[in-house]
Amino acid sequence: MTPLLARLDAWLKKHRSRFHKNLQPGISPAELDALGKNLGKPGAAALAPLLTWHNGQGDDYVGYFVDHWLLMSADKIVAAKADLDATGGEYGWKQSWVPFFDDDGGNFIALDVAQLPAPVVAFWMGEKAETLAPSLEAWLSEFVTAVEAGKFLEDPERGTFTAAR
Repeated sequence: MTPLLARLDAWLKKHRSRFHKNLQPGISPAELDALGKNLGKPGAAALAPLLTWHNGQGDDYVGYFVDHWLLMSADKIVAAKADLDATGGEYGWKQSWVPFFDDDGGNFIALDVAQLPAPVVAFWMGEKAETLAPSLEAWLSEFVTAVEAGKFLEDPERGTFTAAR
């Protein structure tokens, strides 16, 4: 995944520099170990490439990673997962899921770490989850390829970054 993230980083620096400047530095090995203690090794390992690339995004710029999804930091992932796990699956959440994108409305994109590789699932509060990709690497590969091909557009007013129609 590192080459995909490097390509995305270069593209963001050139084409979405304001958004890129608001991405947080990656987590350290010690922070990754702490994340493993909070999430379990499969969750931390599955998200390690993404979080060591950038540990979420800051609050200084209103902009979304993709569509209306915000890239979550390790701390936000741990807090959201604890809250969602505490619901006991009441809204359709599964404890094997680890969120990494948040829409600030109770919906998340997550990895299902009960499976290997962990598929990417979209969790909509109270609705049936949708599998988006067989793995984070597959999702990222498709996304980076589309971004580089000019298939996504940023709305400078709203900060959304959506597929061009």
